[in-house]
Amino acid sequence: KWLQVNIEGLQGKSRFLSKEEFEFLHHGIPGYAIGWGWGMSEKGEHFSGHDGSGGTFYIHTSINDDKGIAVVIAFNTASNKAVAAIRPFATLLYQATNR
Repeated sequence: KWLQVNIEGLQGKSRFLSKEEFEFLHHGIPGYAIGWGWGMSEKGEHFSGHDGSGGTFYIHTSINDDKGIAVVIAFNTASNKAVAAIRPFATLLYQATNR
């Protein structure tokens, strides 16, 4: 639900904050904004994301602003191998949405 609220906000459909406020939260500072890292894909699509760990797990969240979709990946480990697998796995999930 939390990612849905952020997607809706970036699309200007939020009842909580304006589209401009969500855009500031996700893209307000070059490269990193109010807890969200952000950038552009090879296709020029805007992404924002946040990763975190409590030491025994690892969570990755990312939003493709232009398509209005999000990916959440949760591993029950924070090992280097698991963390290294996140980006390729997220890329595969986003590529699957293009079919």
